[in-house]
Amino acid sequence: MKKEWVALVLMISILAGNQWNLHHMDTLSASLIRLTEEAYSAAVAEDWPSAAAAAENARLLWSSEEYYTHVFIRHPEIDSLTDEFCDLQGAVESRDSGEILGAYLSVSSRIVSILKMERPSVGSIL
Repeated sequence: MKKEWVALVLMISILAGNQWNLHHMDTLSASLIRLTEEAYSAAVAEDWPSAAAAAENARLLWSSEEYYTHVFIRHPEIDSLTDEFCDLQGAVESRDSGEILGAYLSVSSRIVSILKMERPSVGSIL
């Protein structure tokens, strides 16, 4: 009977950890997308100081989450998103209207892709 209790506690711990991971990833993703959208909207409105601040805040938020991302997210995804945040910030800093849309879409789609990968599905379980 003792083994069953240990197994139950272990299973509940795994499920609780998974829920925490999903909640944290949802919160982080929402914040990153919001900041990225702010940067893009400000750039389109040619409010370059606000765009630069939002792009930098998004990059800094992403960088500040290394303790989490380097454990729970695949490293190629981390590297790609880091590069894309730098591209967005570079496009904003250089006030390059032509590159901002591409950089914004690249960051947004990568965040959504990572979020989808982190969500359990029937295909990922089987």
